[in-house]
Amino acid sequence: MKKMKFSVTSVMFLGFLFLGGCKSFYSPSDVLELALGALQENNMEEFTSTLTGPALGYYSNVQNIEALRQRLSMYKKFETDNLRKLSTQRINSNLSVTTYTVDVLGFTSSEDLSQHVGTATTSCTTKSKTEYRAKSADDSNKITTCLISEFR
Repeated sequence: MKKMKFSVTSVMFLGFLFLGGCKSFYSPSDVLELALGALQENNMEEFTSTLTGPALGYYSNVQNIEALRQRLSMYKKFETDNLRKLSTQRINSNLSVTTYTVDVLGFTSSEDLSQHVGTATTSCTTKSKTEYRAKSADDSNKITTCLISEFR
């Protein structure tokens, strides 16, 4: 049997290839990246799937989406910065909601300095995978879903 050898680079490339198509709602940064990418691609269905509460109501209006798109159109790339936890509300033993704010930075080119584009508030819901879970130090038995509740 012939052994196959892979370089670190080829393994990393395969990882990016498989993960590149994944859409993630697992963290505030992930959901913001998904929302901004959808907005840049004019994918309104995907954009609105990242919203909840006041943001969903506000961006249900086409004029508000167009104003946001116009505001962001000068930027080629976005990053998130300064993640701040505002609160955690424990609903029951299997469910909690954590609210974060995070700054969104925009870049007009790859060499450009970042500019503050806005601040997003996200609501992240964490649920246990099983109703009767053993107490453990790790969070491997939990699922977190984040949505944008405000962007200003």
